Amino acid sequence: MQDLSVDTWESIISPRMPVLKNISPEEFRKSFDEMKLDDFIKKINIEMSIGESESFLRCIPDHKEIARLKNMDPKDIQMYLDAECSTGRVAEIRIENTDHEVPRKITGYVVLDPSVIIILKQKVGLLLEKEFSNRYKTDLPLAKILQEVRIKLRTSEGTTLGRMFHVYESLDEIQNLLKNLDEKGKETYIEVLSRKMWQTVEMQNAPNRVSVTNTDSVTDRDSVTDREEFRRAEDTEKWKSFARDKTFNDPIVWKQTCKSLGPFFTSRILLRREKFDDMLELLEMGEICQNRSDMQKIFTDTQTVYARFSEKGTDGGKLEKLKQVMIRLENIIEKV
Repeated sequence: MQDLSVDTWESIISPRMPVLKNISPEEFRKSFDEMKLDDFIKKINIEMSIGESESFLRCIPDHKEIARLKNMDPKDIQMYLDAECSTGRVAEIRIENTDHEVPRKITGYVVLDPSVIIILKQKVGLLLEKEFSNRYKTDLPLAKILQEVRIKLRTSEGTTLGRMFHVYESLDEIQNLLKNLDEKGKETYIEVLSRKMWQTVEMQNAPNRVSVTNTDSVTDRDSVTDREEFRRAEDTEKWKSFARDKTFNDPIVWKQTCKSLGPFFTSRILLRREKFDDMLELLEMGEICQNRSDMQKIFTDTQTVYARFSEKGTDGGKLEKLKQVMIRLENIIEKV
């Protein structure tokens, strides 16, 4: 998956480990198995795909739509959706790129069934051709339309054309990921991911154990935040260009960084540099606040750092500050 920064967005949202609320791992696993959300989402993907234009997007429901159909609280259904994505049965895809709250869904869920992906991709391809023809009064082959929309995406973002484009790109990426997996390979893939997820869920909820989102061990020579995802943020040309604009003695103003490079990117830099006071300050000021999906990813990154600090016996001051950051992030996520 590509990294998510200011102008680089993932087509497929990276899976998040479910964070259990008021339910034991045993109860959660039982209700997860009984719910069969992947079959439920598959049914919606197929049956609702007959719509035209924006109504077609009903076949790619977000967590609120699924919660309404299942008569559940959106916060509760999110746990189960995160579990489905973590086991490789379902994927959350991006429908629109925005940091702002909008009165429409910006992500949705599709089942990772090759036959369903083919059906949806063919349908949205036809809708793209129709929408492009209506908007620009010209007929072009689909490959050319995709090229043109990609060039004009800034003016198409938020429109039906732009949203259809994002869906097509997401489905195309999924199809490429699935094409090398036969049925047996897919079953093994799901089995491995499921085992890892349930192990992590049990560890997260074990007595006297801090929450973790990665079960990899940490050796003494590992830096707590010297992992690939945190290094990658500082290695990007975007950050290097930003840093070059600073003089040697010019301190970094993280509020300015947040506005220039985006909250998600900035949070990874802060975690990498162990600037937990600055991260907490930005949260209190409301500078780090994006859509629910991206806020949960920031929370997951923070959990990972907390777990690794805890395992290495880092001083209590940093752990306490990280705990405050996580509490603040949880409060923000609940309100998004």
